Formats: sequence, structure tokens, C-alpha cells
Amino acid sequence: MRDFNAPIPTWAASMPEKRKAFLRYGSPNVFFEYSPHFTLMAKHFRNPSQAKQFQNEMSQLIQSYNFPKILTQSSVIAMGYVDSFGQITQEIERIKLPK
Repeated sequence: MRDFNAPIPTWAASMPEKRKAFLRYGSPNVFFEYSPHFTLMAKHFRNPSQAKQFQNEMSQLIQSYNFPKILTQSSVIAMGYVDSFGQITQEIERIKLPK
């Protein structure tokens, strides 16, 4: 299922551990780099300096926000096709977990 011709995402290319995960497994966010999260926004910037400025501003805003703790429990595991941002675009398989 892995596309060996897929390029490493630009946001992950400069991060050694993300790069290592991508080269080994085809994704920068698997196994030792996996961290459950909610994606707030994925955007393509044509200008790298604008992208860096945006990332810095968003990082500052996120760091200053007092996030409430959220308790979650997984009910399914799913696989899907992803775009260049790693966002699922089409589900392939969904497996319900026992309760």
C-alpha cells in the first residue's frame, strides 16, 4: 500500500526524527513518532517565508492557549489514502475494536 515514490512532506523534511520515520515507514508520524492529535489546519504556502511566519505565529498562539484535558477512547482503527499533508482523503478499511 505504500507509495515508494512519494516525496517527504516539506514540513517534515528538516526534522531528523520525522525524516527517519518517513524513510523507514513512508510516513513522518508513525510508530516512534506517532502522537495522537487533531489537525486544526493544513495549508500549502507558495512562499516559504510566509509558511515559516505562519507556523511561528500559530505555534505562539497554541502555546498560549490553555487547552482543557480531553479523555478519549478509540472505537475503531482505520486506514486510508492521504494527501501531501497526511490528511485522509479516502478510507480504505475500518475495523471496530472490541469494547
